[in-house]
Amino acid sequence: MSNENIASGIKHKQIIARKFVLYLLISSALISVFVVSLQTYYEYDTQLANIESRFDDIKSANHESVINALWIADSQQINIILRGITQLPSIKYVTISEGPEIIYSSGNAPALTNSENNNLIVRSYSLYKNYQDKRIKLGEMHITASLDEVYENLITIGTKTFYHELAQMFIITVLIFIIFYKLVGRHLETMAQYARSLNLQELDTPLELDGYDRMQEEADELSHLVNAINDMRLNLKSSNQEKNSLIQSLASSETKFRGVFESAADGVLLVNQKGMIEMANATLLKITGFSEDELLNQPVEKLVPARFNQHKQFRQNYSKKPTRRQMGTDMVLAIQCKDGTEVPVEISLTPVETDTGTIIAAMIQDVTQRRQAELEKEKLLKSLESKNAELERFTYTASHDLKSPLVTISGFIGLLRNDIADGHDERIATDLDRINDAAKTMQQLLDDLLALSRIGRATAPLTKVPLNNLINDVLEMLTGAINSTGARILVEENLPTVMVEEQRFKEVFLNLIENGIKYHKNNVKPEISIGIHTNNNDGNGFVTLYVRDNGIGIKSCYYHKIFGLFDRLDHSTEGSGIGLSIVKRIIEVHGGSIWVESEGQNQGSTFYFSVPDNN
Repeated sequence: MSNENIASGIKHKQIIARKFVLYLLISSALISVFVVSLQTYYEYDTQLANIESRFDDIKSANHESVINALWIADSQQINIILRGITQLPSIKYVTISEGPEIIYSSGNAPALTNSENNNLIVRSYSLYKNYQDKRIKLGEMHITASLDEVYENLITIGTKTFYHELAQMFIITVLIFIIFYKLVGRHLETMAQYARSLNLQELDTPLELDGYDRMQEEADELSHLVNAINDMRLNLKSSNQEKNSLIQSLASSETKFRGVFESAADGVLLVNQKGMIEMANATLLKITGFSEDELLNQPVEKLVPARFNQHKQFRQNYSKKPTRRQMGTDMVLAIQCKDGTEVPVEISLTPVETDTGTIIAAMIQDVTQRRQAELEKEKLLKSLESKNAELERFTYTASHDLKSPLVTISGFIGLLRNDIADGHDERIATDLDRINDAAKTMQQLLDDLLALSRIGRATAPLTKVPLNNLINDVLEMLTGAINSTGARILVEENLPTVMVEEQRFKEVFLNLIENGIKYHKNNVKPEISIGIHTNNNDGNGFVTLYVRDNGIGIKSCYYHKIFGLFDRLDHSTEGSGIGLSIVKRIIEVHGGSIWVESEGQNQGSTFYFSVPDNN
């Protein structure tokens, strides 16, 4: 037991015993007062009875003597009798009167005040003499007794009795106090000190009262109390063991829960019915970029993008009757991150009942990769659809356009046979030239188709290519065409460096510049401008370029047709009609796009296309 507990036990030592003694003394005093009052009343009644008896004795002993002395007028005898009466206890004053006049008296006449009248008892006796058959009244004798001595005796007796009773009660009380402390008080102190020293970690020591079992042959109230305290100790020990086991089990469960909670692949959020965040796992913190302190006790709307402005009302309606619910399967949901960005998610809500009320467990799955995969899938499907359509068009167009030189060759072979048979030697050379031209046309078509088919399959690595250098190389290749037509080529300075397949992009500029030279207006020298289209530079990793000419222009109805296979708006010019298809395919393989704009016929054309920049 600690010193603090011992000091506390001394401080409260014998309080019950002292109270018991105090109550016993008060009770004893009241009992003594009651007993003294009874005894005083009894003594008072006895003293009054004695005075009344004394009055009777005086009458019986002196009545006749007084009458005879009065009859013979023996004053001396009368005075002797009266003095003898006043010598008796409590008799203070005796008179004999004849009418209102006092003729004889003895003793001290009392003052007739109200208070003193209360202390006096007066008895009057008529004095008659029978003479010759007559009853003659000689006078009246008045005897006055005082109660002062009675009261003095009563006070003396009452005081002695009270102190006697009080002393007796005090002695009894002290003895009772000693016995009480011996039998009860000290054991209560032991119990109190034992109770104060109880420690949940040390409940093996039972309560024992020193010498108590040896004094008691049978179990009494203290024994029952000791047994009850020891039973309570055992119950506490058992409860403490169960509590410790439960705490360990709860700690283990919490550790497991925390481990599962924190290691969950999806984000987990626990929200109370007021919409305040109570827990958030590491995955959710990683997704959003918030720290745990930044989210705890914050409204869940902190993670909801502003465009979902009705979320709070939806949440309140859901909280009234929460059920398991899967969200985001039929719509695109998003969670707002700390930096303001949004992450696409799917959310599963599960209500969980706890001691403090219902909480909502939200499982939040980041579906960014899935969304990207779906977008890639949609893009691929569209690309496949486009490729299938393109293949269909290619098959149709190729079969049609390749058939034309074959028909030409077949026809001229027939003519060649006829000319040989008829001996028209001058026509044979012409027929052979026509057959040769058709074969060359077919060879060009096959070469262009082969080049188109290779784009996107066999690609060289992307490199950083300065556009000005690349365009200069292309212009070197077109020197003959430029000089023969007097074409003017304007190239913007400081064009950017782009990440492209260099040889393929030379083909892009070669085709576009060559077309600008080839399809020029009559009697107008070609003028071609190359630069950056600043109005469409959107900063998405691509730079948009343009190639503008002053040629024959393109009607809007032909904007898409010109990028098809073997489509030529001017059949009088040389070429297979596959050049722009090759350009479109190269740009699309690089992730870009191409389109054309023109004010109309003879208003020139501008080809726009996007290219991956150096970043």
